[in-house]
Amino acid sequence: MKSNRIKLALAGVAALAALPAHAANFLVGTGAGCQFATIQAGVDAAAANPGADTVRIANAGTYVAQAVTIGAQDLTIDGAFAACADTTPGSGNAIISGLGGAAAPVFTITGAGTRTLSHISATRGDQTATGEGGGIRFEGSGDLFLSAVILSNNLAGFGGGISVKGVGGEARLTLLSDTLVIFNEAITGGGGGIRLDGQAVLYVEQPRVQIANNSAINGAGGGLLVVNGIAVVSSEGFGNGIIADNTARDGGGVALFGTNNAARPLLMYTTNATSQFAYAEIGLA
Repeated sequence: MKSNRIKLALAGVAALAALPAHAANFLVGTGAGCQFATIQAGVDAAAANPGADTVRIANAGTYVAQAVTIGAQDLTIDGAFAACADTTPGSGNAIISGLGGAAAPVFTITGAGTRTLSHISATRGDQTATGEGGGIRFEGSGDLFLSAVILSNNLAGFGGGISVKGVGGEARLTLLSDTLVIFNEAITGGGGGIRLDGQAVLYVEQPRVQIANNSAINGAGGGLLVVNGIAVVSSEGFGNGIIADNTARDGGGVALFGTNNAARPLLMYTTNATSQFAYAEIGLA
């Protein structure tokens, strides 16, 4: 009898160990209910907690000189709440600025996982002339979703707004509704707005997305540069198209390089014949 009780107890322990880890919220900001003063501290705490977690950033706060690093983890960073104690999201974005910090992207994402940035404005990331990704540098595998995100006024040698490179597998970037990649610059190479390299895939299929007013004055692809990657673009855009008013030495709107996916590196189509689809300027100086 005693032996049976021991076996049952051990079976119960094993069952508990097999249960999935519970997702947790980590609250960043100042004021009532906040757990962490910095975004990086919240991200690190989430990394130490197994499972998919959320870092909520109180968007009433000020976040400057930021260079946030996200490793191999499943993580959502949400800036929709004004204060840590709020129970319902508001209408604003958390503004995350690299101004005054080191020459680095505002967000650096590595390793495998599913990462989501929601209601975030990443601005003033300032990379070196050889650096990649001013606003976001994603060098890993898995998925990165941007929902209601604004990437603006970021600077890098390559991929002024965001640089995506598949490392250890395919890296997929999906731009969801109310996401803008605007007024970013690649100062040395290409991809003023977005640069895809290697095993990188871009999906732009929801409405209210725009890649506009970006530049690559010394390179190619003012809006989008695809280097051995794949881009699927079918969004209705934002009024004057998805890819609009970008400039570059070669391929003001879009530039394509490489041979890995030469048969179909870029697929663009519209699901709404009445909408203005895209302006992909070529060869603006």
